[in-house]
Amino acid sequence: MFIVIVFGCKKDLPEMNQPSTTNKSMDQIQAGPAFDWKTTRDISLKFTCKTTSYLLVESKSGVTYHKAMMYPGGSYSSKITIPAYETELLLIVNGVVSPVKINGSELTHDF
Repeated sequence: MFIVIVFGCKKDLPEMNQPSTTNKSMDQIQAGPAFDWKTTRDISLKFTCKTTSYLLVESKSGVTYHKAMMYPGGSYSSKITIPAYETELLLIVNGVVSPVKINGSELTHDF
């Protein structure tokens, strides 16, 4: 013998076809004059080193943003784009990790 029992309940849900009164168009959104809408930022890298070095620029979570080979007595420069929320990067030179705070749009370091 086979018996099927069905239970159901009725939930009081708002009508899905009704537009929300809190939605605004982009023209109606107001932000302060100092608000930055960018989600990324450009950082200029400028490094010098005393020995031949392999450089990695990474986030604290392990995302690699840049790799380079540096040579003694020379200077190295490049530009990278990172997420705007990054406030600190890791400079890894020949396996040695150096955390650096990002202040502004330029990152300078001597190895």
